[in-house]
Amino acid sequence: MYMKTTISLFGMMIVLQGCSLFEGSGCNNKQAVDAVKKLYAKQVNTKPFTSMEQVQNQFGPDGKQTNLQTQSIVGISLADIKQINTSKSTGNTSSTSEPQQNEQRDYLISQFEGADYICEGVIQQHVDQNALTEVSKDLPQQDLLSIKNNQLTIPVYYAVYEKTANNQFQVVYAPQNPAQLMLAIMLKQHQVSSNK
Repeated sequence: MYMKTTISLFGMMIVLQGCSLFEGSGCNNKQAVDAVKKLYAKQVNTKPFTSMEQVQNQFGPDGKQTNLQTQSIVGISLADIKQINTSKSTGNTSSTSEPQQNEQRDYLISQFEGADYICEGVIQQHVDQNALTEVSKDLPQQDLLSIKNNQLTIPVYYAVYEKTANNQFQVVYAPQNPAQLMLAIMLKQHQVSSNK
């Protein structure tokens, strides 16, 4: 009986591990998703008017970065993840904006040459209500369409470059609309200034 139970448990572990490996491959790899969120957080937390002295203080005499800051990804999620077809967009479209969107998509995807996986997803981040109120005073309503229920959504493309040694990989990402990234930076700056 003991042997049968052990074999059953071992079999279940293999099945569960196989499922997690399948879900974790390519675009849905947890490490790749976390890397995209960290890259986004690093961009959003950028201080646009950093002095040259502050930038130089991050590097030692040998030119290596000494002040490594890790960005918090709390409150940031990556949803609607899909691997995308890398073939050029073609076809007859009735909308005049769709060919322009396809050209932008093709251009962004061409920047990921050599990637093992090219993916798209939607970064979602909770927005502070006070920061949203402040920013909405200065921006036209159309620029705020990516915010619903205090949730900022930014569609992104990202590429995963796998390296076989030690299962390492590199992730690169780009927002589909850079104006939405600028909005996220503005919201973050207003949130930081209101918390002081």
